[in-house]
Amino acid sequence: MANYCFTKYAIEGKKEVLEQVADAINRGEGWMVKSIENLGLEVDMDEYEYAYRAEWYTGARVEERDGVSVLFFTQAYPWEEIHIVADVLAQLGDKEAKIYYFIECSEDWEPQTSDFERKYFPENYRVWTEEDEDDVYFITEEEALAHIRKQYKLSDEYDTIEKIQEYCDEKDLACGFNEIERYRDNIEIGGCEE
Repeated sequence: MANYCFTKYAIEGKKEVLEQVADAINRGEGWMVKSIENLGLEVDMDEYEYAYRAEWYTGARVEERDGVSVLFFTQAYPWEEIHIVADVLAQLGDKEAKIYYFIECSEDWEPQTSDFERKYFPENYRVWTEEDEDDVYFITEEEALAHIRKQYKLSDEYDTIEKIQEYCDEKDLACGFNEIERYRDNIEIGGCEE
């Protein structure tokens, strides 16, 4: 996963616009540029030089949650690139959309999200061990530590990440533990800034 990011989106907005985007993603055979072209829009390649390598996973869907339309989909990109999504929404006329994202890059990068309210991405911790096929996410630190203990059959005396990490270092076992960083949503639709 080195130098590659996976971004999960939950976007609140105008139902008709979100449905257009979901349909374009699903008809785009996974490729971001093809999906955008399906919307009748152009990609400014000077600004988004990596866009031709980016993928939007098919399976995009719009759901109603508490009277709000929400688009869910995942994007894979050489680096996280939220601005293309914001530009697409702006060009389609939904400048009021609220973008929630969850970015996971390589194991060396801490995951991050804009979901301060924990509406769509409530997890707070990422864990990985040699026994896990993928990273595993948890809401509480206790759940995360219990998972590592279970994977390595450790007793309850390993009650802190420091004790667990010391054990893993002694036994030369892979063990990772990150707190997920939360950032205030700072994406402007139609005038994107980081």
